[in-house]
Amino acid sequence: MKVDIITRHSVPNYGSLLQSYATQKVIEEMGFESEIINYTRYEERYKNLVNTLIKGKKWDKNIITRIIYKMIQEPNYTKMYRKFEKYRKNFLKESKLEYGNLQELKDNIPEADVYCSGSDQIWGKIGTVEYDEAYFLKFIEDRTKRCIAYSSSFGKEEIDGSLEKNINKLLKNYSDILVREDTAKSILKKHGIENVEQVLDPTLLLNKEQWSNLANKVKNKQKKYILVYQLHDNKSFDKYAKEFSKKTGLKLLRISPSIYHITRSGKLIYLPNQYEFLSLFQNAEYVLTDSFHATVFSIIFNRKFVDILPGKTSARITSILKLTGLQDRILTKYDDFSFINKNIDFSECNTIIENERKRSIELLKKAIIGENNNTIDLLNKHYKCTGCRMCVQICPVKAIDMKENEEGFFEPIINKEKCIKCGLCFKRCPQLNDVKVGKKINSHKVFAMKNKNTEEQKNSSSGGVFSVLARYVLENNGAVYGACFDEKLKLEHIRIDKQENLYKLRGSKYLQSNTKNTFELVKNDLNKGVKVLYVGTPCQIAGLKNYLGKDYEELLLVDLVCHGVPSQKLFDKYLTWLKKKNNSSIIEYEFRSKEKKSWGLNLKVKFESGKERYIPANLDPYYKSFLNGSTYRECCYNCKYAKIERVGDITIADYWGIEKEHPDFYDKNGVSAVIINTNAGFKAFENIKDKVEYRDTEIEKIIAKNKNLQEPTIRNSIRNNAYKDIDRKKFINYSKKNLKFKKDIKDIIKNLIPIKIKKKIKKIIK
Repeated sequence: MKVDIITRHSVPNYGSLLQSYATQKVIEEMGFESEIINYTRYEERYKNLVNTLIKGKKWDKNIITRIIYKMIQEPNYTKMYRKFEKYRKNFLKESKLEYGNLQELKDNIPEADVYCSGSDQIWGKIGTVEYDEAYFLKFIEDRTKRCIAYSSSFGKEEIDGSLEKNINKLLKNYSDILVREDTAKSILKKHGIENVEQVLDPTLLLNKEQWSNLANKVKNKQKKYILVYQLHDNKSFDKYAKEFSKKTGLKLLRISPSIYHITRSGKLIYLPNQYEFLSLFQNAEYVLTDSFHATVFSIIFNRKFVDILPGKTSARITSILKLTGLQDRILTKYDDFSFINKNIDFSECNTIIENERKRSIELLKKAIIGENNNTIDLLNKHYKCTGCRMCVQICPVKAIDMKENEEGFFEPIINKEKCIKCGLCFKRCPQLNDVKVGKKINSHKVFAMKNKNTEEQKNSSSGGVFSVLARYVLENNGAVYGACFDEKLKLEHIRIDKQENLYKLRGSKYLQSNTKNTFELVKNDLNKGVKVLYVGTPCQIAGLKNYLGKDYEELLLVDLVCHGVPSQKLFDKYLTWLKKKNNSSIIEYEFRSKEKKSWGLNLKVKFESGKERYIPANLDPYYKSFLNGSTYRECCYNCKYAKIERVGDITIADYWGIEKEHPDFYDKNGVSAVIINTNAGFKAFENIKDKVEYRDTEIEKIIAKNKNLQEPTIRNSIRNNAYKDIDRKKFINYSKKNLKFKKDIKDIIKNLIPIKIKKKIKKIIK
């Protein structure tokens, strides 16, 4: 399902940019495809904007004052618009077609299943017109398409004129109307439009951690300052800010997209990008503002703030302050500096926002879906489906199959004749719903860890911790599930219950595993009281959790820190090339062999002829493309599990950088990073701790070399053509042209240098 959004995304304003991003992000996290309709009225484009702004102002008296105004403002607005155009690129997903008026939208209607107005002040004066019908979705004539509004605003407490006269007509085709302010709800109620809900601004739908991940992209952060974000001309505000700075002894920083604000108090931070903007709020001691979105980000980051209300456009600020119980942060007298020592207890406010966030997201989701849609077909399969197979296994009438797409990734297909519309696939899909997390411990327990059994450690990818956990379960008559290559090197999840088969599940496999019917088998085991360990990527663990629908005392879930997964089809094509190149069939493939160069990224291939090859990752086309992040399933680039809140009881990764963080614990045979997330995980650790060596460490040290604990892999441009022509070209030609593979001389030289010498060189450089 595709949801198109029409909003004021192109206005050179941080609030507009970030609310657009948040709306799109939330809709995508629900599992839907989303695009912002690239609509900017011609009169609002920077080439025409100054002419639009001057109308009705004192500068519009005669040609001389108009010329002076244009000379002053045009360079300023031109730079502002061009900067924000740059900020939007790769931050928002916009339609390729650009639109400048309602007729252009009618002539080339953007393709979508659902159209969403909002957020922000889109239902009021736009440029020189009283309202713009485009923001009321008047270009949609197909009544089978859903029209909804999310967090839309009039920008004032009352409406009049032709807007008041036509409001019922403008909104008659909306199935769901969700507004931002209580005043908007009152306006609509006054005009007989009753079925309206008040919801949060989209920026509040993302939590502190999500915004912090963006803010943390800024490395050089300012320290100890008061932040001013002022949108309106107000000399009293300026004087107040200057005096506030004097009384606190803190420097004053002022964010502004206008160079002319250099005359105002404080150091001007001119046109910072969106990450710098967020970082400045994240780290401020105080925020002084007349802006709604500055108020919102002060609340999100729990910063002390003072609101100087901007008169007639104060409704949205007072609305959010009323909701959160923070009305006492409004300045009523310019000699009141009590805010300096008046702390804010954000605990109640945070609880209110969290509850409202859940409610608002649920209302938006219901608005998008409607009442009659309840199957997995709502999921944007190409971009959002993870291929976990939960839907296939949970369907009571087996109406869902997995079909391979052109890239070799499997997607669910519903047999409409079999489907009984029970909605189970939709209700349990982890991409469309939240994933139930087990009982968490108070804080993560984080360890550097390695198996005391040196042989098992050598035969594992990192420290051999999975083998210890698995052996404990098997010794207690349990079953272990994990990824295994079959005789044709097809990767699939299997069940083992004997220790002699444990070798099949060891080692990293860098492609997508087919979970087959293992979720069903796990449930059967658990219902019989059998202890179960299941290891997989976070999306597979999420699929299993939602399939089961409840916690089981005998179940231990281990998720792996995952970069992303290529398809079996790509791996098969690569193996065919490898087979022809070496004139022999492949009988064994190991991604992380330690035989030649100990712990690292070196693959081993064993051929039927008896030949064995050891290849460094950066000299192999498949492996290098994997490490570059060029060949992953599309959903991997927006992975909802790439964060420190994990779905597994235990998380395992390589402890890269151990030689720096804990040099005395470094081991050439590998060290694992182990994160204990839940009580079940801690209980498992207690049961195996005598079988491992371990050292307490910090989560920040693990994240430093495992970025997927914080954010998904960034989609690079190579991915655009990574699977194009995969069926037509020979692999080596395909890898050079489509995957941009080449052997760099520096990689060749690097791999000739022994590890001991590399370490000595690093020490000398440091």
